[in-house]
Amino acid sequence: MVSHCAFHLYFSLFCASPAPLAPLMALITQYYGHILSHWMECPQCLSNQLKDPLSPVPSMSLFPHRWFFPIIGHMGICTSTGVIRDFAGPYFVSEDNMAFGKPAKYWKLDPAQVYASRPNAWDTAVHDASEEYKHRMHNLCCDNCHSHVALALNLMRYNNSTNWNMVTLCFFCLLYGKYVSVGAFVKTWLPFVLLLGIILTISLVFNLR
Repeated sequence: MVSHCAFHLYFSLFCASPAPLAPLMALITQYYGHILSHWMECPQCLSNQLKDPLSPVPSMSLFPHRWFFPIIGHMGICTSTGVIRDFAGPYFVSEDNMAFGKPAKYWKLDPAQVYASRPNAWDTAVHDASEEYKHRMHNLCCDNCHSHVALALNLMRYNNSTNWNMVTLCFFCLLYGKYVSVGAFVKTWLPFVLLLGIILTISLVFNLR
């Protein structure tokens, strides 16, 4: 298995960029991707994954959510050895093979903020949360990959809290998350910026008539 940063949350983009942008995205990734690649070499992180936008998801390619909500993505959590676990679908928790591709963003957590008293609390919490979600149906709005990560954090009492949920994870990942490369940042936000530009252009055209 490929070892990622332990104690990280990883994000992966789970919607595709339109085909005409693929060459541009590839060029940007090739040119800039190496600049921040060392971010993923550290030990101990918590991961939140955003899929490689060049890999389309069936039935979502025409209306990718990332065009409208670029901060939303797929999420997983690392073990202390850097293995990512993510709730990838109904009754299935993936192990170091995120459902929508390589991570594009991560949030490094502090293992010293784990307040559960049991031995090996971090890995035990990640394992127990993963086992629990192997018996759950995936619900995009109410019980999803973010919920799986939230359960792990609650079980380990990260930051001495048992109130982690989808909303708090999205907020803190937006606040503290870091992109693995410049290319990952561009892939995440370019479609949204293009869509915003199109909308503004159309609005201006109609308003100037």
